[in-house]
Amino acid sequence: WFLMPDDPAQFAKCEEVEKVLFGLMNTMVYLINKICFAPNSPECNDFDADYARSRFQKKLAPKIAALEELVEGPFIMGDTLPVHADYLLYACLHDINLFSPAPSPAPPS
Repeated sequence: WFLMPDDPAQFAKCEEVEKVLFGLMNTMVYLINKICFAPNSPECNDFDADYARSRFQKKLAPKIAALEELVEGPFIMGDTLPVHADYLLYACLHDINLFSPAPSPAPPS
């Protein structure tokens, strides 16, 4: 079954990628729910998707840097078959592109 790596080190790497991706997606969903779809919120009187995007962009750069450290090639495990975390990464990147289609900021050096 190729979607789950057999090697314990590769399995651990997939778990690290999952943690970064779930943190990133939770941040995006929180901002969408808190700012865009909370019209009765005392923090925001108007629908302001641009404000949510700008706050998300600030949180995106460190997460992208963490992902870049984990990805070794065309797939997360390098030059192998894709694993489940690759598909999760593609889905997250697609959602991020829909939410914030502007170019992502460069990760801090």
